Amino acid sequence: MPDNEWKARQRDRQQKTNEWEERQREREKRQKEWEEKQKEREKKERAWANRVSKSKSHIDTIISMARSAEPSSEASSAFADMIIGVATGGISIALESLLGQRNHLRERAQYLKSCSEKNKSAWEYFSRYKHEMIGEDKAQASSALFSVRDKLNAAWGDLNEKKQKVNDSLQRAKEEKEKERAAKQAAWEERQRVKIEKQKIWEEKQKAWEDRQKIKAEKQNEWEARQKERQQKQTEWEARQRERERKQKEWEERQKERERKQKEWEERQRERQRRQSEWESRQRSRGSSSRSGGGRSGGGGKKDCYLTTACIQAKGLSDNCYELQILREFRDNILICTPIGKRAVDEYYELAPNIVGRINQRADSLLIWRSIYKDIIEAVRLIENGYNNEAFNLYKDMTFRLMNVDKNTIIPNNWVSSDAEQMKLY
Repeated sequence: MPDNEWKARQRDRQQKTNEWEERQREREKRQKEWEEKQKEREKKERAWANRVSKSKSHIDTIISMARSAEPSSEASSAFADMIIGVATGGISIALESLLGQRNHLRERAQYLKSCSEKNKSAWEYFSRYKHEMIGEDKAQASSALFSVRDKLNAAWGDLNEKKQKVNDSLQRAKEEKEKERAAKQAAWEERQRVKIEKQKIWEEKQKAWEDRQKIKAEKQNEWEARQKERQQKQTEWEARQRERERKQKEWEERQKERERKQKEWEERQRERQRRQSEWESRQRSRGSSSRSGGGRSGGGGKKDCYLTTACIQAKGLSDNCYELQILREFRDNILICTPIGKRAVDEYYELAPNIVGRINQRADSLLIWRSIYKDIIEAVRLIENGYNNEAFNLYKDMTFRLMNVDKNTIIPNNWVSSDAEQMKLY
């Protein structure tokens, strides 16, 4: 009897083992299916991100082209002044105003023609690449292009209306000018008849007067020659005086600009000295218990900290320079007081030695250190102005770029690139 029970238990155990193995195989099968679906989903997400990126590039290009094709508004005051001049001014003034307005309208037509060509190019670009754009960007692009087209149509309609008004006013002005010319011609002919009669009497007196005038003319010519020479010298002297005054004014302006820049430089120097004094007082107050001492001075030793190495390699600064001290205070007083900042500091000590080694192995390492130093200067400026989140994101993006200096550099899974959502300390 006990043997039968033992065999029954063995068979039951074997059956449960078989069922468990069957469930394990089913679980592994589902796991493989899930991984395949996950890969497919990631592939679709990458394709969608690529399409969104292309769509963003296309919509930016289309919006830029649409803005360049959008016609500028034209003030109507000049046209109104022209109409008033035709109604109240003389015929000659009216004609000049109308001709000037017509030339202006021709220039406006050329401008609108160029805008229409740009709008046409924008439509062609949209038609060529709209299959690569997402629906929202397509709607935005078409809305912008339709808006520019409507504005162009309105501008062309306004231009044609003004052209018609100018042509009508020009025709009326020409007719009035012709009537005025005919009246002046009749009056001129009458004056000419009277003038001829007076001319005959005057010619008799003129003969006697011409003899006296010959002698006077010779003396007048000599005097005029002397006067011209005197006037020419006077003009040259005045030109030299104006040039001297102009140079004097330019010199005075340069002096004022130099004094202004000198004051600004002195103000910046005083501000920098004030900040240096405040920093030194804080350093003295903290003493030997400050977190900036020991093995984490600026993020490790000189050989393992790329921030310190950048200051030394790019500008020849010391390990205790003003920029590094500001960064150390930011690390000790801001970063390590928050979970995300503390994690970033820990990751820095893991990544920095590898980054320094890979940069120093490159032929263009000095250029890279100079680029890092520029980012350090920007970060110090943000910290001084109280923009702690921006300074932290600048450091994060800089570290992400440096990790890609070499293709074999390993990037942590929990690190976010500069294209992702910006991280906040608090």
